Amino acid sequence: MKNNSIFRAGLITGLLATSAFSYADVWQNPGLAPNSGNNIHNDSYMSDNYTVPGPTAATGVDVKQVNFFLSLDANTKSMLVHGLGECAAHTFDAEGNLYTVCAGIPMNGIPAKKLLMAFNTKLQPLAWQELPASSSTSLTDFGGGGYFYLDDQYRPVVVQTDGHLVTYQATLGTSLSLGSFTAVRDIDLSPYLPSGDKLYSSMPDKSGIIWWVSSNGIVGTIAPDDTVHAYDLNDPDGDGIRVASDSQQYQQIANSLAVDEGDTDTGSSGVYIVSTHKLYRFAAKTDGTPGKKWSTSYQRGKTIKPGQVSQGSGSTPTVFTMANRRYVAITDNATPMHVNIYRTELKLGQDEARLFAQAVPFDKDKSADENSLIAYPTETGVALFAENNWGYSSPQAVGGTNTTEPGFARIDVTPDGAKVTSVNNSISIPSVVSKSNSASAVVYVYEKRTDGYWYLTGLSPSDVNQVLFSVKIGNRSEDVLEQLYNNHYASLSMGVDGSLYTGTLFGITQMKLY
Repeated sequence: MKNNSIFRAGLITGLLATSAFSYADVWQNPGLAPNSGNNIHNDSYMSDNYTVPGPTAATGVDVKQVNFFLSLDANTKSMLVHGLGECAAHTFDAEGNLYTVCAGIPMNGIPAKKLLMAFNTKLQPLAWQELPASSSTSLTDFGGGGYFYLDDQYRPVVVQTDGHLVTYQATLGTSLSLGSFTAVRDIDLSPYLPSGDKLYSSMPDKSGIIWWVSSNGIVGTIAPDDTVHAYDLNDPDGDGIRVASDSQQYQQIANSLAVDEGDTDTGSSGVYIVSTHKLYRFAAKTDGTPGKKWSTSYQRGKTIKPGQVSQGSGSTPTVFTMANRRYVAITDNATPMHVNIYRTELKLGQDEARLFAQAVPFDKDKSADENSLIAYPTETGVALFAENNWGYSSPQAVGGTNTTEPGFARIDVTPDGAKVTSVNNSISIPSVVSKSNSASAVVYVYEKRTDGYWYLTGLSPSDVNQVLFSVKIGNRSEDVLEQLYNNHYASLSMGVDGSLYTGTLFGITQMKLY
């Protein structure tokens, strides 16, 4: 077991001695907590890769699940029970405490209030804060807190359903005397949102500007002095008239955004945003307003596939560098689905296209990926890992012995192009944000089998058909309503002691391998 100080040093400097690869190319965003633990996708490149050692073998697992917590009512002195609901994204502070936003559970027809939570390494609650309730009853609406990040002072920065972006300072208590969160910065963005719109995600750039996006296609910035600017993807002329992109469908945003350090030391960060129609690169202008640098269309398909939450890319953009050039990758919504890799430079070389390479990880009609691609460093470039989420139309789709279309693939990317090199066509991963670990040469996935059980499984990154370990999690699903261990689009995350976490429909689960 690694102690916390070793983990913190690893987060800050990366693995210096034991890894065969250097991952220095993943930029440490100065506005974020150390890489590997500052947002659902680990860093602002959205690599979904860990660079500190993690578990590679297991004969068993200790499972702890938390679905509710108790608090003391200051007025009545009685204990109150709070249902967590799904805790999808997990971040970690310098002491290894876990921060998450949980969806809450509706009670007696009252909309659920989201909860900002802090837990210690034993998954005991340390602090909590009610967030504004969501009016949506959709289980695939991840706006208003589904994405959040931990800033460079380990403070959660949350986009809320009331249209506010709020930075919270935690005062941690104990499991017997819970602490709280205090809003230390509160920016009202609701005047910039169309009717019915909601904030979806946010991320800082290297200059201290916070970028934010909304479900209905608004891209905005918040300057360090709290000045706000906004750009509407559906109003490219800026005349206040929103224009549908095709078939009367407006561009929407259903994923987070990636941020890099820019092409030069003095240049603005590149900000990568995928809508239901196009992939964009933005950068802040000198006055802080969002500036569109380039955009490119992709195949968005003709329908929302079972397993997708929108008719478009299901992936947050993934940035990586290779041979001193930078690239960004997404999945599209074609049939079969493609992994698309794009050059990010503003000016391309002679005869170069924006689309660098394209690969088909699953050679079948039933293919869809609703999660960010994993970027794993190799000696010749990068390996991208994609999972097949086709068939996850609702939690009931994996109830009992049901599961989804199988598929997990490795795509090798080199300066010469991209090639699918390994495909596991027997593993079914309904919806988890899978993770890799380049320090320990393992890929962590959360699979559902037809025996009714969920499994935490480690795959070899060199050959995804090689299973390093696989352990049962929880009890067998007896029927379609048994969903205690269904992660429902939540992330896999690794803590300071190598424990792995995932959100579930009703709370959060900790998995300690042995």
